[in-house]
Amino acid sequence: MKRSYYPALYRAASDASRDGQKTYKRLVGVDLSLVVLGSVLAALGFLVPGAYGAAFAAVAAIVLVGSIVAKFVGQQRRYDKERFDGAAKYGSRKRGFR
Repeated sequence: MKRSYYPALYRAASDASRDGQKTYKRLVGVDLSLVVLGSVLAALGFLVPGAYGAAFAAVAAIVLVGSIVAKFVGQQRRYDKERFDGAAKYGSRKRGFR
């Protein structure tokens, strides 16, 4: 059955779920990347002696703060809730049309 045959509510819920999931995955990927990068920089800051080590540690701290900001944005925007709400509406409407 073609997607265009389904009602507009079904298609809108499906699109909302897909968009929420895509944004949520992107935000989680950014957060994870920043944590890994910050960890690597912190390890380099520990291994490199002197002023260079302090520079690596300072950059690592800034990167990890960026990770905290990404988590905060994700919690405030509630992309995971948007994704699950869309999926619930999508699933309930889908079952109603079988």
